[in-house]
Amino acid sequence: MDAIGGKKTVRVCKGCNDRCGRTFEAQNLKETIIRLSILLAKAGVPIAKKGLKWKNAVSAPDGQIYNLVVAEDGVQTESAKPLVERDPGDPKVLRVTINNDPESRKLLKQFSNPKKFALQDETPSKPARTQESSFSLDLNKMVGLTALKMAFAAATLAFADEVPNFANARLDLTDTNENSRVRSVAFDHRVHRSLDVSRDPLCHTIYLEEQEGIIHGIVQFFGCFQAYITLSDKASRSYKNGFLATLDPTNGEERFREVQCLGINKWTGNDTADQLSPIKKFNAYARQRGARSDALNVSSVRSEDGVERKARSSIPGFSWTGDVPGRRK
Repeated sequence: MDAIGGKKTVRVCKGCNDRCGRTFEAQNLKETIIRLSILLAKAGVPIAKKGLKWKNAVSAPDGQIYNLVVAEDGVQTESAKPLVERDPGDPKVLRVTINNDPESRKLLKQFSNPKKFALQDETPSKPARTQESSFSLDLNKMVGLTALKMAFAAATLAFADEVPNFANARLDLTDTNENSRVRSVAFDHRVHRSLDVSRDPLCHTIYLEEQEGIIHGIVQFFGCFQAYITLSDKASRSYKNGFLATLDPTNGEERFREVQCLGINKWTGNDTADQLSPIKKFNAYARQRGARSDALNVSSVRSEDGVERKARSSIPGFSWTGDVPGRRK
């Protein structure tokens, strides 16, 4: 779980690991994990991994763009780039606006060459009123592949003898075709209560078990956004115990342990579930970990059928994204 702050090391192919790290893992970290972590921190939840940066997260009416960064004392705002305007009365004069923090002031170095620029004056201004940060939270192929890699890595610890049989999972992780379907992953909004009570709120979670010859399990990001993973449908033997790995983003604690099999229901694709359940869990867990308000507000949800529906108390449906790799046909 290194991409989301974990420290545990497993033996893998370096070339494959590097490719995963710079492709789908990097995109999932940038577009999902970091943004949700910063929303949690803004709401008051402590986040262990400092320095997480959501680039170009918010803007101000005057055109300034800001990054949001997890720091020791919460979430800090820093200029993403300087706002440069020419003085309408003198085109040779540039007005450069930045946020007043150490990281933002580093942006002024490009104007420090005395052969090109001469500082006339420096005027402090009132903090700009920024817009609320927003983004499209998409459970897409990048999220699914990250979940699959996490499950595969955990399986090398829990089901080492079965790894040679993970044919589809291996094909999914090595496939470079961006338009191909992920065979081993289905986004899952079902409620797995036995799993939820096995770990603390907001924990990133990997659970794997053998059931009727199938090696399968659940990967949860923040304990809420989850994927059903099928690693093999021909286990060489039965296994008494399952395997649970958790990473707590609030304190960095990582745990790996055998547990009694939870009996996760196999994925059929026919179960209906509340499409808002991941959001509800996210906000409920955030409050349990210190949030002063909801960390994530949702205006609408786009289902697999491509229809966008206004968010309300619940939205029944099969899956919650316009791009669902792994949905069994």
